[in-house]
Amino acid sequence: MKRSSRSLTVSSRGDGMRLSSSTMASASKPGSKLPTLPKKAPPPRVPMKNTSPVLVDRVASDFPELRIVMSHAAWNFPQEALATVFRNENVFMDISDVTMNMWMDFYVPVINRRLADKVFFGSAHPFTPLSEALDVTGALGLEEDVLEKVMYGNAKKFLNI
Repeated sequence: MKRSSRSLTVSSRGDGMRLSSSTMASASKPGSKLPTLPKKAPPPRVPMKNTSPVLVDRVASDFPELRIVMSHAAWNFPQEALATVFRNENVFMDISDVTMNMWMDFYVPVINRRLADKVFFGSAHPFTPLSEALDVTGALGLEEDVLEKVMYGNAKKFLNI
């Protein structure tokens, strides 16, 4: 778990997401500006089941004031990722490293129709050069107003800046 003044990163471990109730209660207090960012792309030798958005759904239900951003669009579970973001007001996702996401054709129509306000751009730098991430994201087929939200507007609103 890594902390900074603006975020808390909770990584999935070999046996699932380890989340401290006191940490989550702290981060979910009204007025807290501490979003959580569970890593949803499994590194080698970490079982994919431990990066399932179903785990995020459970935390989101237990801590409705906690703002959660699933990284990498939880790429290995596209249906569960989209359902988790859709059904939980406090759950968002970034679409970082879309150059490697084979499911973007599945995500894009849902983002355009239902989730335009809950998705953020992410580059996955240094794994993907920023220029490449920008080019690929621009060519995904997001509607113009949705692309503006994904690239800038949603993050500005989410971070209150």
